Amino acid sequence: GVDWGLIVFFGGALSLGAALLNTGAANWLISDIVSMLGSDPSTLLITVVLMIIAVCITQVMSNIALSAILVPLSVTLAAAQGQPIGTYAVPVAIACSLSFMLPMADPTVAMAYGTGYVKIKEILKAGVPLVIIGIIITIIVLMSPLAKPALG
Repeated sequence: GVDWGLIVFFGGALSLGAALLNTGAANWLISDIVSMLGSDPSTLLITVVLMIIAVCITQVMSNIALSAILVPLSVTLAAAQGQPIGTYAVPVAIACSLSFMLPMADPTVAMAYGTGYVKIKEILKAGVPLVIIGIIITIIVLMSPLAKPALG
């Protein structure tokens, strides 16, 4: 049958993302994040900070729900800076998928942990380097000139 709870959950996440944009809360959150980074932060610094925020939250929250919240915020930030909309949205969406540092982050990690053969310490030992590599590769690829047309 249809998992209605899951459908309602994702609908709620999408609604939350829309509400953040429509109420101006997205602009408020973004301006606070950017102001913490200094008077004129670089695109690279903002990208790294947004990706780290996304990676940390996605370890304890649904990837899709988090994307539904953070991608609209990223689009708002890019538009406010006169950047193409994909400048922050694409790396944030990718970071929301880097969910393999804790068992609650991903069903496959939870299944491995559930066997009893894998401990959280071992999951972290494998997951943290993978997340760091994922962030570095994403930034290298998206900062290359070839990626510019794809970012909008």
